[in-house]
Amino acid sequence: MRQVTYTVRHLDIGGWLATVQEEGDQPRPLAVSRGSELPAAAEMIVMIFIDVRTRERQRHEGSTAKRQPVSGGLIPALSRNFASEQLRDVQRGHAVTFTDDFIARWFTRSQQRADKALDRRQRGRRSGHLTKVQPN
Repeated sequence: MRQVTYTVRHLDIGGWLATVQEEGDQPRPLAVSRGSELPAAAEMIVMIFIDVRTRERQRHEGSTAKRQPVSGGLIPALSRNFASEQLRDVQRGHAVTFTDDFIARWFTRSQQRADKALDRRQRGRRSGHLTKVQPN
């Protein structure tokens, strides 16, 4: 299995560029955003998450596994968290590189935290008590 790295560059002219590189290959563009702020970077992180998850599926299901569209609000929400945590200090003209293993682990941990938080909220709603309201 060849190592895969993702590089996110905060461009001098503004905006962000994400590239993906398999060990031994040249980097190739994965996503570009025009905005210079973190929400624009988060949109690119969605593409990185999809690429990482597709590669994981291909390892398990074979090379014919297709990319799956972004489902629901979880991937976009996690991409905003990732951008906020990992990219907030990246200045214009600088870049940061992540391995696919790092991104997959980060995604799994964050997904588990989100699932636990959702479970707690749902349990809290069920265990709440009803209050009788007196008419005027």
